[in-house]
Amino acid sequence: MFDLFQKIVHELNGREQTDGSYICHCVAHDDTNPSLHISLKDNKILFHCFAGCSQSEIIDALRARGLWTDLPSQKTAMSHRANFSQHTPLKNSLPPGIPAEWITKDKNTGKILSKKYFKKYWTYKDEQGKIIGYVVRYEDKNGGKKEIIPFFTHKFSASKWSAGSFPGPRRPLFGLHLLPKAPKGLTIWLVEGEKCADVLQQLPEGVRRLAVTSQGGTRSPAYTDWSPLAGRKIRIWQDNDKAGQIYLDGVVAQLEGLMPPAIIEIVDIKKLGLGSGDDVFDFLQKHDPDELGKLPLIQTRKTLEEQDTFIDVTDYVLMDIPDIEMIMDPWLPTQGLCMIHAKRGAGKTLITCEIAYAVASGIKFLNWEAPKPRGVLYVDGEMSAKELQDRFVRVIANHSGQAPLKKLRLYPAGLNIHGIPNIGTPEGQARINAGITEDIELIIIDSLSVLQRGCDENKSIGWEPMQEWLLQLRGINKAVLLIHHSGKSGDQRGASKREDFMNTVISLKEHVLYSQEEGAKFEIRFEKGRNLYGPKARSIDVEFIGTDWIFKDMKGAIREQIIRALKDDISQKEIVKIFKVSQQYISKIKKETIFNGEL
Repeated sequence: MFDLFQKIVHELNGREQTDGSYICHCVAHDDTNPSLHISLKDNKILFHCFAGCSQSEIIDALRARGLWTDLPSQKTAMSHRANFSQHTPLKNSLPPGIPAEWITKDKNTGKILSKKYFKKYWTYKDEQGKIIGYVVRYEDKNGGKKEIIPFFTHKFSASKWSAGSFPGPRRPLFGLHLLPKAPKGLTIWLVEGEKCADVLQQLPEGVRRLAVTSQGGTRSPAYTDWSPLAGRKIRIWQDNDKAGQIYLDGVVAQLEGLMPPAIIEIVDIKKLGLGSGDDVFDFLQKHDPDELGKLPLIQTRKTLEEQDTFIDVTDYVLMDIPDIEMIMDPWLPTQGLCMIHAKRGAGKTLITCEIAYAVASGIKFLNWEAPKPRGVLYVDGEMSAKELQDRFVRVIANHSGQAPLKKLRLYPAGLNIHGIPNIGTPEGQARINAGITEDIELIIIDSLSVLQRGCDENKSIGWEPMQEWLLQLRGINKAVLLIHHSGKSGDQRGASKREDFMNTVISLKEHVLYSQEEGAKFEIRFEKGRNLYGPKARSIDVEFIGTDWIFKDMKGAIREQIIRALKDDISQKEIVKIFKVSQQYISKIKKETIFNGEL
């Protein structure tokens, strides 16, 4: 009873009195000034509303919020039977803005098509316990047809909830606030629907389960933020029907795509004798909660230690291992880890947006080629929402408005209400992992210095958590392109250890005779290229004019720049210093230029 008392006063934000009792806002009427006194005496919870609400009215209102459980005296199937049918509340006990009736009207005539009545609501909270919305169940008069409505917005008033989905790119889990304090080894139950999660959460101490679910039904897995479950042990119990199987498949795909992946068990519902459409709620109507510990299970993923592979070399050389394919030929392979770095304003993001589009479309860019379209996740940490939008509007317009053939998913810093993730931490990595679905083959991080924070760039020890994450992504067949800043020396900024396991490192160098008015104009140099040699490894000169990218071999580009310098009456000695070429080479170009009438 003490646990229930503590739960109620916590949820109602009670103010503790000197005698251990609490004063809260009354849940049975519209209480602007706290008038509800709650105390615990002789193992009984006592309520007194100074505005006149009866104890039974208060308890009914608490039931409607899922805050009241009639604790049984003994554990029997009947005494633990979930009492969902008694959760009908008083109108004034609803959160502000949530109606007691849900009316559907014809959009053209305004005629009422259906009317359903409030049955129960479930409260969604963030990891800090702050309320972020509600999901409400309405039923017709006969308790038959239901309608589930999310209330996560404040369209008309900051103080009242409005119907609408969660405004962020990914929906939060129901039960999210329970996870931060849960031990890492604890099994988390993942069920289908708030009703099922709630009944497990409300079981008496000793048989209670930490349960979560996604908001939105069968198709919700693809729209849910699963990152808080990364590396966790998860037990899934889907509904016993075709829709339940679809939900199960979607959830498993998401959980196995986390980094690290969740360790999954599935309740073998075929062995439980359930009726069509039955779920964990229905199971607890007929069974003792102790039986939750004896369920038949199917294990789909072993622990990380059990997954490690050791193999004899004679077997290894005979294995049928697929050839390495190129995502962007010749420098970005599948499972590749690559870096592009440049000084500020050189055009890093401009060229990176083009690379992302080219990979997702399976087309050429500069003298590189994406042999086939592949899914891309572009993680932006620098630009405002409008700036990033303008960049991609320009890119798509440059390609005749053609949408990419494969998914090009954006993670815009300017749209994420929880701020920019720190990918140098497990929490930040988990937020990005939530968007790495099976069809994503390339992750672009723009930029490293903004998205990885809180470590000394010049010390290799700060790089180790990031390196571990990148290698894990490679292990699940993902390639990563890091966009980074150049240091004063012109090399990538920070510890050189970053380059040790990179397949390719590319630098964008401004022309020595470059001026800002000329727009994007730079040299692309391969500073490191695994299996990159010959003509493919040559540097190229790149210029963006209007909507066109113009490029040429770097040798010819340097010749043109030397001719330009000669025309500007720059001395040959100065040209030698600028371009780091010999005096004889300068003299030869000058003679040829005069002979051709160019000088």
